[in-house]
Amino acid sequence: MIYAAYVMVRRATPIDQRATICAVICLFGMADVPIVYIANRVFRTQHPAPVLGGDENSGLAPDMLVTFLVANLVMLLLWWCIFRVRRRVERLERKLEGLTRLAHEVHSL
Repeated sequence: MIYAAYVMVRRATPIDQRATICAVICLFGMADVPIVYIANRVFRTQHPAPVLGGDENSGLAPDMLVTFLVANLVMLLLWWCIFRVRRRVERLERKLEGLTRLAHEVHSL
């Protein structure tokens, strides 16, 4: 939910305020990580025991651990590809913005 808010705010804010507002949202998102991690251990309700880092009765079977690690590697590679595409889009948007400014300057002469 925090990431979805980040993406929506990033698109909706003006360029001169975008970095500051997105940085604040990212800080809130990172502050939420330890809260969620600890909440599972403190408030023992219907949620099952932690699978990683729990007591003796929790844990992954060895074949599931391999699946978990492969899935994490694939997600990391997917993130890397999306990150590269996003960087390229940002670069192209900056070039387009510069060309638009140049066109307005030429047109105003």
